[in-house]
Amino acid sequence: MNLMCNRCGRQEAAASTLAWRCPCGGPWHLQLQVPPPDSIPGQRGLWRWRRSLPGVPEAAIVSLGEGDTPLVPTRLDGRQFLMKCDFCNPTGSWKDRGWTLAVSHLKAMGISHLYEDSSGNAGASLAAYGGRAGMKVSVFVPADIPSPKRRQIAAYGGEVIPISGGRDAVAAACVEAARDGFYAGHAWNPWFHWGPCTLAWEIVEDLDGRIPDAVVMPVGQGGILLGLFHGFNALHGAGRISGLPRLVAAQAAACAPVVRGWLTQADQVPPVEVGPTLADAIRTPRPVRYGEILEALRSTNGTALAISEEEIATAHAMLARSGLLVEPTSAVAAAAALRYGREAQHGDETVVVILTGLGLKALADPPTA
Repeated sequence: MNLMCNRCGRQEAAASTLAWRCPCGGPWHLQLQVPPPDSIPGQRGLWRWRRSLPGVPEAAIVSLGEGDTPLVPTRLDGRQFLMKCDFCNPTGSWKDRGWTLAVSHLKAMGISHLYEDSSGNAGASLAAYGGRAGMKVSVFVPADIPSPKRRQIAAYGGEVIPISGGRDAVAAACVEAARDGFYAGHAWNPWFHWGPCTLAWEIVEDLDGRIPDAVVMPVGQGGILLGLFHGFNALHGAGRISGLPRLVAAQAAACAPVVRGWLTQADQVPPVEVGPTLADAIRTPRPVRYGEILEALRSTNGTALAISEEEIATAHAMLARSGLLVEPTSAVAAAAALRYGREAQHGDETVVVILTGLGLKALADPPTA
């Protein structure tokens, strides 16, 4: 198993490399051969797919029972959607899928102190999994993150370091501090990005081997979108499905670099002014894997939609009244699905919406239009 940089072509052995990115500045990708997606009979949770995931010694696996989240049919504004409730993961976030794999690998590597920059969910999830593995976890966060997220990180034993400024400032401070530990940044970690592949496998399993017409998800760094893309590709390559579902990237209009880049087909991340938004978890002006995100959209005949604050608040209320209390960031995906569904050519499609975060994390800061 090797690490490879798509930017410069450099390769290094994954078993001996502790660099969190390539010396050229590009993100690592895992190069490995794994069997087609098959779950272990009689088991539940994400690790039932472990034969098709990057190898981790059995004794190093750090799990809280993540995965196998429900797919709930839900009617919004007269249209039927399938809500993949990933907020039902142990820490209330889809990030558990990535960290169970990444922390297990880092435990096997003997790492004892992890650093992460996060808007809240990734940090809380890492604090939970790192704490379970006996690691020290330091999480750098924007000074204005919702207080429940800050308290959740601390409750798991994580060290919370608030940083003034935007997400770039938070990341820079974290990388600098990580010189005495390991920078585990979820946007960069290639093991983390294998975790959400299991979302695709679960969706197809839940649909009895069929694929939906489209999958809509909120996009910040793009971890869910890329995981879905690779997961569906693995099934397609093995002949398990006949094609790929259309991927729909949803971003808050207040911070929508992927949407802007998609509309202009820009090779590099276009500059955006970051405004205030209810969707704090995807307030990401410069996605690390921007080029890969656009390639996934092109390959699936997908699209990217910018969602207004009013649309976010309306969708958030609709979901709550349907029994699904989610973060406003999840409501971005629901609002995008509503807009997508109103287009005539998509009226009868099967559309899956990924709901990424538990609404209890945002109750101290209720959304307003």
